[in-house]
Amino acid sequence: MHHLGQLRRGRARLALAHAERGRFRGDGHGHQDRRGGHGRVQQLLRLPRRPRPLLANQTAGVPFNIKVTAQDASNNTVTSFNGTVDVSSNRTCSAGCTASANFTGGVLSSHSITLSGAGTGSTISVIQSGGSASGVSNSFTVFSPDGAGTMIASPTYVANGAGGKTLTFTYTVPAGGMSGGALSLTVPDGWSQPSTTATDPGYSTSSYGTLAVADRTMTVSGLNRAAGSSVQIVYGVKRSGGPGATAPTTAGAQSWPAKSMITGSGSLQPLASSPSVTVLSPDGSGTMSPSPSSVSQGSSGNTLIFTYTAASGGMVNGTLTLAVPSGWSAPSTLSSDPGYSTASQGTLTLSGRKILVSGVTLAGGASMTVTYGSGSGATAPTSPGPQTWSATERSSNQAGAQTALASSPVVTVTP
Repeated sequence: MHHLGQLRRGRARLALAHAERGRFRGDGHGHQDRRGGHGRVQQLLRLPRRPRPLLANQTAGVPFNIKVTAQDASNNTVTSFNGTVDVSSNRTCSAGCTASANFTGGVLSSHSITLSGAGTGSTISVIQSGGSASGVSNSFTVFSPDGAGTMIASPTYVANGAGGKTLTFTYTVPAGGMSGGALSLTVPDGWSQPSTTATDPGYSTSSYGTLAVADRTMTVSGLNRAAGSSVQIVYGVKRSGGPGATAPTTAGAQSWPAKSMITGSGSLQPLASSPSVTVLSPDGSGTMSPSPSSVSQGSSGNTLIFTYTAASGGMVNGTLTLAVPSGWSAPSTLSSDPGYSTASQGTLTLSGRKILVSGVTLAGGASMTVTYGSGSGATAPTSPGPQTWSATERSSNQAGAQTALASSPVVTVTP
């Protein structure tokens, strides 16, 4: 009986095989005779000296079986070998990269392996436990599972109800690449209907593959791309005469559900994270409240804090204005002045008695403050009564106009 040490380097080797359904008969010279039936087919995976690229490509996380045969220098099966081998891979292995079961008649008929790492140039290696005889499979690709890859949107926000918009969605191909793969992207309600007609607002194109539209879903098929490369889906294309897409009037972040299929034998599955595009709040949205809301007439040393809270959808590089009523100290950007004014974010400038804060970015529900009289303190009017501090808001510097809030803050001057 051959023991492990009897399979010597250069005189013996371990030939790997991929176990499949059917029957196999080898002729002792590495040739194959495949015949139909209900047994198992073994596709020999030769050593580099006799390459035969028969191991199929795999998918990360999906187990597959290999067969290992102990052979002598003439490719004859060493039927007396009943030892074990240590199995390994150049890919991350989540199962099966361990010592095997014992061979029977020189053959390990089936050994299950699961590779969790994807990539090209993947191999399976076996080495005789305690010995030197070894075998290496042909190079194959381990594809990422369906649903892998990432997709981002640009821009990530649009003005409320804006027209003429073009959005670019960039998908980055995961490890292992794509072979006959596909992507899908669903346009949320409220946006222009996606289309393959160049003059439509929702005209859409892809940088690779073939784009088709069904209802509100765009599907790009026939993708053969290397890992790390990208595929772009452009929605609202204007270069062929289209007007560009129109955004919804409902504010807030909207998910654009995206799916990927990595190989042609798979199915479209959701990405771990779909791209999101935020529809900003309409101009004039949000609330502003003063603190304190009342002061004594003619009093000095007053500091008023106006807190603005953004509406759903928020604002990006937006602008707020606040008009200081007559009778109050003039607003100023000098810290030594009674009306010295500051803002918790953005850039504060003045236009007469109007405080302007530009470059404001707030998510829906977030707040910022404008502080008036933050130096020595402002002097209040001598005339009692409620005074409205007129406030306006513009959600983005890309479109729209300064629009009055539904309710501006009121500070009451008491006797």
